[in-house]
Amino acid sequence: MVLILSMHLMMPLWAQKNTRPPKNTDETKILTQKEVEVIDIYYQATTQKLLGNNNEALALYLLCITKDSKNSGACYEVASIYNELKQPSLGVEYAKMATDLDQKNKWYLIEYADLLAQTGKIKQASKVYDKLLKLEPDNQDYQIQKADILIYLKQYKGAIAIYDKLEKKLGIVGEIVLQKQKLYLAQGKYDAAEKEMQRLIEAYPNEPEYYGMFAEFYITINKKEKAMQMFQKVLELDPNNPIIHLAIANYYQDINEPEKSYEYIKLAFNNPEVEIDNKVKILLSYYDLSMNNTQRKKEADELLDIMLTVHPAEPKAWSIKGDFLLRDEKIPEAITAYEKVIELQNDKYPVWDQLLQLYLETGEYKKLQTKSEEAVELFPSLPQFYYYAGHGYYMTSEYAKALDSYLSGKDLVINNASLKSLFQIGIAEANVGLKRYADAEREYENALTSSPGNISILSSYAYYLCNTKKDMVKASDLANKAFKINPNDYKVLDVLAWLHYKSTNYSEALTTIEDAIKSGGENNAQVLEHYGDILFKSGQVTRAVEEWNKAKKAVGKYSDLLDTKIAQQKLVE
Repeated sequence: MVLILSMHLMMPLWAQKNTRPPKNTDETKILTQKEVEVIDIYYQATTQKLLGNNNEALALYLLCITKDSKNSGACYEVASIYNELKQPSLGVEYAKMATDLDQKNKWYLIEYADLLAQTGKIKQASKVYDKLLKLEPDNQDYQIQKADILIYLKQYKGAIAIYDKLEKKLGIVGEIVLQKQKLYLAQGKYDAAEKEMQRLIEAYPNEPEYYGMFAEFYITINKKEKAMQMFQKVLELDPNNPIIHLAIANYYQDINEPEKSYEYIKLAFNNPEVEIDNKVKILLSYYDLSMNNTQRKKEADELLDIMLTVHPAEPKAWSIKGDFLLRDEKIPEAITAYEKVIELQNDKYPVWDQLLQLYLETGEYKKLQTKSEEAVELFPSLPQFYYYAGHGYYMTSEYAKALDSYLSGKDLVINNASLKSLFQIGIAEANVGLKRYADAEREYENALTSSPGNISILSSYAYYLCNTKKDMVKASDLANKAFKINPNDYKVLDVLAWLHYKSTNYSEALTTIEDAIKSGGENNAQVLEHYGDILFKSGQVTRAVEEWNKAKKAVGKYSDLLDTKIAQQKLVE
């Protein structure tokens, strides 16, 4: 077995020397010491190549060439290895050397042509295929490669001539006819292109795909009536074809008949064979169109319902359903849709992000806690999920858990100043909840150093200083700085109102808190509770209780004293 392998490995050398393997006769050629050395190196190189050690093999083959510059086999192997190593510019030189030494070796020529093509030398590659075709005129692979090169060089006539030659031997082959049709179309020879398509459907009268292609061709050359004839033939042969209904829908859209187009879109949506991605793409086109158009909105809703009926276990269907519901401000329904998405497929973090944001906005804090923890397990490197978890715990006064989540996520934030600020505020507020005031103030100061113009930091720090009456002057300075940056932020206005309240300036507090409500704070629990407190101090007890009751049902965090205020119908501090 070793002897056979050795003889096989030496064959390229005998080939390039134009000799035959030694026979046990008196005519046997006696090899020189140098030739024996080269054969031995070549054998070692080939062994390394077979073992997958390309770099070692390459070095040995190059040593062969150094010792014997006419070793075509070694030149070919070097070119081949450079090709495998994705270094065609280095390999092409050695492939040329191999073909110069042995101009009739087809493997050398094929390698050379390939490397020439990879290095952009297309015309030279074309000439190499001419040589290959002289060696094997009927080789179909060479003919197809030659045609591809001619197409690249835009020599369409020559490529068509090759395809005609192939057809004489193979008969009518779909791929060849379609390629010819494209080439005629590229030259503007529509009649010739049409004849090719006609030949194809005559040869394959029961193949719906070719009729569909013929229809697309007619649409391209603006013969729409003939296109419809081809579409009808497809429907006749394959009424459940997953593409045809969408193709006809596009046809009617192009000729401005949207009602007929929609009917075929519905047929496509009812077909489970139509890929979900195609349906999602159509619905995305409806997203903007249906926003202010009653008819399009009706159609979009119907298509969404059909898609969910046909694909009830497809997460993409539920995801886009959620997007439409969110756009229409149907928040509870959108939440249900997104929950279904992560139930079916839990590895898409943008869906988790959207769902958790909706929990936060709607005050679903227990769900926010639970689902955030799940998201952290799935995406441990994404900081926003730690923030959502921390916020959920903070809003239910679980300050230690909130602090732990905030601290775990903060160091994961990279190049995102606004998210880092949210973590810093969260850490500070959680420390306030734990009565670790020194830690809270340290975090607030660090946050201000990082983002001195961040109104969320300014207003949160000001509220803490005001609520604890630790530094009312600094609190006022911070709140007024935030107000100058954005005078219409309801959270900033709430803090200013609270500063007036703590300073017993109830008239100014009332005006400012009402501005906060007008600016978007009408459903914020803290703002409404403050409004009730200020109303009570202003002598409007009945209205105060009304606002406290609203605060209880609103979104956000209210104080631990709210229930007592409502029960006793008086201010408790």
